[in-house]
Amino acid sequence: MALAVALLCSGLAAAEPPSYSEYQVKGAFLYNFAKLVDWKSVPPDSEEFVIAILGEDPFGEALDRTLGGRELAGYPIRVRRINSLAELRDARVLFVSRSESDKIARVLGRLDGRCVLTVGDSPEFARSGGVIELFMRNQSVRFRVNMSAAARAGLKLRPNLLRLAEIVEEDSSRAAPEPESTDD
Repeated sequence: MALAVALLCSGLAAAEPPSYSEYQVKGAFLYNFAKLVDWKSVPPDSEEFVIAILGEDPFGEALDRTLGGRELAGYPIRVRRINSLAELRDARVLFVSRSESDKIARVLGRLDGRCVLTVGDSPEFARSGGVIELFMRNQSVRFRVNMSAAARAGLKLRPNLLRLAEIVEEDSSRAAPEPESTDD
């Protein structure tokens, strides 16, 4: 747990010892990503900084332990697990679980233009229109950033985040939003 604390206090790390689970480290990254973004707007009447997980939760209680009692932008952090975008409401960060990988285009299409930091760990998430894609390389968590998706969401990513990222271009054949559906 010392690594998670170090990540939370000092910024992003490029590598981590193998004694921490992949999702403990990814949870710490979610917090740091949110700290290193300049938000265009704050949801009206917001009393919390909501980090939502869409689909199956790969973090389990590790995310709650890592983020418990912390604040972002002056708001207490709340982790919310959701099964549809109708439950998204005032979330600032949306982690799209791998269980939703077949719905990524539809999910991102529904969020287009909203001030939400989208993060996922499905292959090609960033090239498909997500802002940040987490991936493993040499037993370390790494990440890719889609600057076009960040700009559409009204997010400005700080240089100390971008220095550690692989910058990717959007694959326009994948990123086209699917028609909205009411079943989300």
